[in-house]
Amino acid sequence: MLIIKVGYLVPFMILKALPDYDSYFCNLIGTDLYSLLPKKYSKKTYKIGDTDWAAIFDIKPPKIIISQKSPQYVRKTLESRFFDILAHNHLKIKRVASIGSANFFKVAVQCNSKNGVLNGKDIYEIFKPYQDTMHEHIERKVYFVMYSNVKKDFAVNALVPAPIDRVRRVIFYEDMNKVEVIIDEADVGIFYGKNKTNVLSAIKLTGVNIEIIGR
Repeated sequence: MLIIKVGYLVPFMILKALPDYDSYFCNLIGTDLYSLLPKKYSKKTYKIGDTDWAAIFDIKPPKIIISQKSPQYVRKTLESRFFDILAHNHLKIKRVASIGSANFFKVAVQCNSKNGVLNGKDIYEIFKPYQDTMHEHIERKVYFVMYSNVKKDFAVNALVPAPIDRVRRVIFYEDMNKVEVIIDEADVGIFYGKNKTNVLSAIKLTGVNIEIIGR
């Protein structure tokens, strides 16, 4: 039985394009339920009869909205499509975040191996061979971040793809839930990212207020 719950992956078939609503009208395969896939939440252009997967984005009876660009979709897609890779490397996806103006997702993964903790470079090497396959399912680029229970460390890790090995000093103000990341002045633009998307998505991923300071 197909479980209909926000965040869950569901298979769908395109029945009709709805130009007035800028959406696709879909059947959730295996059920008598119908849904809307807004074109702004679609990873590609579909034709009538096409099938694919999406995540339940919202349920407002009688409407079910599905998406291929939500953090839930990215998380469930990675967990299902790359289950063997995650299991083999003792990795668990903890959080996924993005902001509207960014062309990427940040995915925090935790290493549960007793043989040592992986670092960001290790994570990059694990998933590097699968980037093309990943792009078939996830439209935006995916940056993997090492999760940490230590907020200061997690905040710095979340700033990838900025060169976090260039961080000079990190100060954590627990009472304000704030981290100051001190770097060379020349690196400030890299850490902020275009339109500050890198630091803002890191803030959203970690829940920590991150301030970049160049000196």
